[in-house]
Amino acid sequence: AKKIVVVSPGNEKIIKGAEIAVQKMQNGTADAVKAALPALKGFGGNVLILYGDCPLISAESLRNLVAKHKPKQISMLGFTAKDPAKYGRLVAKVSEVQEIVEFYDASAAQKKINLCNSGIYLLDAKLLAELLGKVTSKNARKEFYLTDIVKLARAKKVKTFYTEVDEAEVSGVNDKAELAAAEKHMQEKLRHNAMVNGVTMLAPETVFLSSDTKFGANVMLRPNVVIGENVVIGDNCTIGPFSHLRDGTVLKKGAEIGNYVEVKKSTFGENSKAKHLAYIGDATIGKDVNIGAGTITCNYDGFNKAETIIEDGVFVGSNTALVAPVTIGKDSVVAAGSTISKDVPPRALGIARALQKNLAEWAAGFRKNRQKK
Repeated sequence: AKKIVVVSPGNEKIIKGAEIAVQKMQNGTADAVKAALPALKGFGGNVLILYGDCPLISAESLRNLVAKHKPKQISMLGFTAKDPAKYGRLVAKVSEVQEIVEFYDASAAQKKINLCNSGIYLLDAKLLAELLGKVTSKNARKEFYLTDIVKLARAKKVKTFYTEVDEAEVSGVNDKAELAAAEKHMQEKLRHNAMVNGVTMLAPETVFLSSDTKFGANVMLRPNVVIGENVVIGDNCTIGPFSHLRDGTVLKKGAEIGNYVEVKKSTFGENSKAKHLAYIGDATIGKDVNIGAGTITCNYDGFNKAETIIEDGVFVGSNTALVAPVTIGKDSVVAAGSTISKDVPPRALGIARALQKNLAEWAAGFRKNRQKK
């Protein structure tokens, strides 16, 4: 299989993991697909045409389209729009498309049709190249429309059939408002799927997930939790409220991440906890570890990231700074308020504080002096 992404000039380096084709002038959708033809030279299979501004299309819908496709036909996705607005209309009988009419070229009667074109097509590569060669720009906008291949195909007695999908899946994103709407829909879908599969959310509308988040059994997400990419959450874990699991976080069975805790590229072992006001980055944490409020791993020196290792059974006191690279040994204790820059041996007490002095009657004199002033 080949993956080809069509971009405008200057955007060749944006896409990774695919072959790039450049559309030199933005002369319509057919012109964009035509830009990919050199990369398809010698390719004899089917071509699936997708749009970069439709982020919500599901793999399931695409698999369904491929499964229904038959040789010597064009298959496409259509949708029933609540408000057809400026979408192209599908003129169809049952599931066979007779014509696709762009909004700007549609008659008053055709504009009343609410069955619309998604722009997603599946057809043989050779047929695609042949049809694209016949597309003209004789329309209201003087552009080369990909939709014209349906009319051209019918003239060759090649039929086009549509499969209907939900409108949200093929909604285009043209500005930041539409991008926010797409994100909202995706989050609703991700939350629904997670809850159906057993994740408890106390305030689902406040939780933000990633599409690749992996959940174990009996996971609790409290309000205002944000989960980044490549996060794995084990069985019996509790997250939040107001916590942020960033990329690369792994929580093993029974781990707890609490109020205002941020975790990045770190592993929490079984039954380990960071329940209040902490930042844990680039760390490996063993099992049965307790991390006190205000603890941070100082993992970045302005140039490089370094790792913090906290072994099994460690107790880290509140308001501690762990200056990486550093290892806190098994069953040791770190005193509250410490800045730890050297390894702490197993079963030891690590303490790094300035010496405390108590000056007798100082406070009374301070207040008296202030009152005089």
